[in-house]
Amino acid sequence: MKMRRASSRSSFRRNDRGVSPAISTVMLTSAIVVLLLVTIGFANKVRAFGLDDLRFRGKVAAFWHSRVFSGIS
Repeated sequence: MKMRRASSRSSFRRNDRGVSPAISTVMLTSAIVVLLLVTIGFANKVRAFGLDDLRFRGKVAAFWHSRVFSGIS
């Protein structure tokens, strides 16, 4: 009976199935969590920018409205 010598490539694996399902699940879950955190941060910045834009537009509209209807040119 011949013993096979483990190559450096396959020394990390015990069989030919690849990475353990538990490790794959942890990697996939962590990637999803990171994507969600980045998305939430981006959404908060967009929302804050939108609110600031609405406040600015409201102030500009109120300014011009007061000038036009008060007779100031």
